Amino acid sequence: MSRLTLILVFAASLALMLAVLTPLRLVLDMAGADDLGLSVDRVEGPFWGGRVIGARAGVLPLGDLKVSVNPFALMLAGDDAARLRAVTVRDASGERIPLEGFAAYRPSGP
Repeated sequence: MSRLTLILVFAASLALMLAVLTPLRLVLDMAGADDLGLSVDRVEGPFWGGRVIGARAGVLPLGDLKVSVNPFALMLAGDDAARLRAVTVRDASGERIPLEGFAAYRPSGP
């Protein structure tokens, strides 16, 4: 293999590894979860299958949630509604929690 081929293989492998191991906390921050009124006690795992512990929507407690994020939809999102569609949330029983009206829980004040 030529030196250029090895460098390209290494760069592609590094990019793939970083994408696969991206923490859910980072992706939720990029999605603007705090701006939308979501607060959490702790976040665990990668974006494609992590857990949010002690989630709250404004003052409404949501409990522990399983969260997955579609990174392509998140990158293409232009507004709050599109960012919410990029996130799938399930409660402890595995039932999907719809986020369409989530922006209504946005905290008021400065």
